[in-house]
This record gives sequence, structure tokens and C-alpha cells, in this order.
Amino acid sequence: MSAERWYRLLLRAYPAGHRDELLGTLLETGADRRTSSARESAALVRGAFSARARRRADLPVRWWADGLHLAALALAVAAFGAVTPELPDWPLRPAVFALLVVTVLYGRFRVAAPIAVFAAVQNGVGVFPWMRVQSTDVRFGASLWLLAGVLLVLAVRRRACPRSRWWFVVPAAMLVDSLFLTVGPGELTAFLELGLMATGLCATVAARDLRWLLASAVHLLPAVLGYLHDPHRPVSPQDVVYHAALAGLLLATAVAARHARRRV
Repeated sequence: MSAERWYRLLLRAYPAGHRDELLGTLLETGADRRTSSARESAALVRGAFSARARRRADLPVRWWADGLHLAALALAVAAFGAVTPELPDWPLRPAVFALLVVTVLYGRFRVAAPIAVFAAVQNGVGVFPWMRVQSTDVRFGASLWLLAGVLLVLAVRRRACPRSRWWFVVPAAMLVDSLFLTVGPGELTAFLELGLMATGLCATVAARDLRWLLASAVHLLPAVLGYLHDPHRPVSPQDVVYHAALAGLLLATAVAARHARRRV
């Protein structure tokens, strides 16, 4: 692959307004090279990530509203991942949560909020017998009610900017794993949560904005509520390491956000 084609491929990760100018600069400075170095390619990927994070922070939406939107999407995706094992026997509930993910991603909060409330009520009391109930999982139930509350707050606001369609990759990975692979849904969700929180930390550093900190904190609330509900339940060493890693990422994001506010 020629250097120009490789540059064009990498520059697709940038917002549209940056690509042509950057391509011209790269071709001019690297005219004597046939291929791009690994260091240069990594720098372009980091630059694309930073550019998109700053672009998100510059949208005409309050930072807290966008942070709640991101938290709602993360909660909806996690809920969908939790019910994907039911797909062969109880396909209706995964379909409801898939619809919830789509409506939240596109910012249709006035449609998503009633769906979330219905899912939370059904999970707790089993209004309809043709949908399975998972009321014994305190964390799952808390996440549904928290999601419903966040969406009701967001439904009051008219302005909403859709999230990136790349978010569809996350529930798609959960669905493929549930149907064809052997990784447990809890394990996959744990890896995805760690990855998304690490991404939020990097976005906070790049954009100097608080929205990713808010989203991370809201997303972790159900785990805290589940522990407070039953603090004496057995905890495995893996759980300790996992939650310590999440807490460490949240703390690092808070430090980065505080440092960013001082520099702005």
C-alpha cells in the first residue's frame, strides 16, 4: 500500500474538515518515503481521537446533558448485553433493549424514556408474563431505574446530538459473543467497561471537559448500589481487581478533569 493510500485510510478517522489539509501536509513532508512509519501512524490515530473528542465538546449542548446522554447509552448497552443470553428462548426482551439502545444513541429521549420505564417496571414486578423477569439481580434492576431516571431528565430538553454510529459495534460484539462465542457475557461486559472508561479518561485529557467524568460516575452507580444492598455477599478476587480498576480509572478521570479546569 502506498503512503498516500495509507494516509487517506488513517485520515478517515478525523472529522471531515481536517482531512484534505492534513493529507497535503503529510504528502509534502513525506515525499521521499514510500510508506508511513509506525510512530507516525500512531500519532495520526491519537490526533484523530483528540480531534473528535474536542469536536464533541464544542457541540451546542450543555456538558452535563451530553454526559448524561453518554451515561444513558452506556447503561442501555450494558443492559442489552445482560439479556442477550435470553435471545434463543425469550427473544422479546432483548429486542426491547435493542430498540432502547437505538433510540438513546440517536437522542430520541422522549421515545426512549417510556421504553426504559416499562423495562424497569417489567423487570421488577413482571407485568407481562411473556417477558422474562430478572428482579433478583439488584445491580441490573438499579441500572434500569437509573437509566429511566436519566432519560426522563433528558426528555425535558429539546436539543440532543446523536452519538457516533461506531457505538453499534459494542452491542454487536455482545450479540455475536452470546450467539457464537464462548466468552461469558459478564466477562465481555467487564472488558468493554474497562475499555470504555479508559477511552473516557483519554477523551477528558484531550478535550479538557467534564462530560466523560459524569458519564463514568453515573455508569458505576448501580455497582455501588448493589454492594450497599448486600455488603456481606461473597466477593471473588477477580471482582476486587475489576472494581479496583474501575475505581482507579474513575479517579484518574476526575484528576484529569480537575487539571483541565485549572488550565482552561
